[in-house]
Amino acid sequence: MSREIIRVEDLWFSYNGHPVLREVDLVVREKAFLALIGPNGGGKTTLLKLMLGLLKPDRGRIRIFDAPPAAAAHRIGYVPQGIHIEKGLPVTALDVVLMGRRMPGSKGRGHGNRDKIAARHVMEQLGIWDLRDRPVRGLSGGQRQRLLIARALATEPEVLFLDEPTANVDAKGQGELYDLLRALNARMTILLVSHDLMVVSSHCHAVACVNERLHYHDEAEITDEMMGAFQCPVDLIAHGHPHRVLRSHED
Repeated sequence: MSREIIRVEDLWFSYNGHPVLREVDLVVREKAFLALIGPNGGGKTTLLKLMLGLLKPDRGRIRIFDAPPAAAAHRIGYVPQGIHIEKGLPVTALDVVLMGRRMPGSKGRGHGNRDKIAARHVMEQLGIWDLRDRPVRGLSGGQRQRLLIARALATEPEVLFLDEPTANVDAKGQGELYDLLRALNARMTILLVSHDLMVVSSHCHAVACVNERLHYHDEAEITDEMMGAFQCPVDLIAHGHPHRVLRSHED
C-alpha cells in the first residue's frame, strides 16, 4: 500500500460561530488524484485552506507528511481561485511565477539561474512563456489562471492543491490542463476542487463530497453506509451537457 500523505481526523471549523465543517475524516495516499465536489458554501475551499495551514481548526487534527500543515507548506503547491494585483504595481508574469521559488527564510534573496530555469520550464509547459514580460494586470482571466498554476508548479511540490483551476479557461485550455495534471499525477499527489465531470470521471481516482461533513467515494463506489443522510450534487456539467456520475447519498 502506498504511503499516507494527508490525514484529517475529527475536523471541525466555523466562521463567526456558523459551522462550515464538522466531523471530517480523510486519508489521502501518495499519488492519489482526489476531486472535492459539493455545493457552494459547503466547505471545499475551507478544507483546502485548513490543510494548507492558512486557517486553524476549532477542533481536530491535520497531518501532512506526518507533520502539522505549517511545517509541510514548502512541500505543497497551491492554486487559489484568483489573483489580485494592485493597479500600477509593475509585476510581470515571470515575477509571479518566480514568487513560487521563494523558500521559507529566503526573504530578500534574489533569484538564481536555477530559479529562472524552473520558472521557464513550467511556463513553457503551460504555454505562457511568451507572456513572461507582460504586466499581470493586462492578462486575461485564463492567462492569469495558467500563471497561478505555473507559480504553484515552480515550487516543485510533492502535493498540488487546486481550487477550481479551470475557471475562466476555455475548452481547449481545459483539456490541455487536465492532460498536464494527469502527467503530473505520475509524480505527485493532487487534490482538486472541481465541478467538471471530465476530471471526476476521467482523471480522478476518488471523489470526496463536502457539505459540512465529508463523504469519500473510492473509485466512485457508493456503499450503503455512504448513502445515509448526506447530500451532494451529482449532476455535473461537461461539454455543455448534464451528467450523473455518482448516485445520490439519499435512500
